[in-house]
Amino acid sequence: MEDFFEDLGNTLKKTAETVEKKTNEFIGIQKLRSRITACERKTERDFRDLGEIVFRRFVDGEAMDGEISDICDEILELQKELAGYRERLAAKRGQSICPACGAHIPKEAAFCMHCGAPIPMPEEGFEEETVHSEMAQEEPQPQEENTAEPAQETQDTQDTSESGQEEQTKE
Repeated sequence: MEDFFEDLGNTLKKTAETVEKKTNEFIGIQKLRSRITACERKTERDFRDLGEIVFRRFVDGEAMDGEISDICDEILELQKELAGYRERLAAKRGQSICPACGAHIPKEAAFCMHCGAPIPMPEEGFEEETVHSEMAQEEPQPQEENTAEPAQETQDTQDTSESGQEEQTKE
């Protein structure tokens, strides 16, 4: 009987040592994975920061080679397009956009509720012009003028359906 307990004790000791060894290996692997992930994220942030620095220099008028210049021009166009979509979405929601921080705010707000910046009041008749110009933009254009227009209309339709879904969600 004594041998049985001695063998059991040795078996438990060996099992505990094996578990400890495997646990330490697992912990070591997890630490390395964590460090790899942290390095990858830092690298992505650095690439993003580098890209933003190059883009700011482009906007400030520094000369860039063709490939960088083309990408920066594309970013500028996308930013203009994005700003237009955001303005249209805000207008459909009965809001305006803070010129300082870009937050959506009520049209009648005198100051931004997010950053505190004063909001310039639109001149009389400006709102009507905006509505009419938006309607004119949404009218179908002849296909001969621009082949990119159907994609624009598709995006407008998606924006309209998305804002409708968001309004339904709020109710």
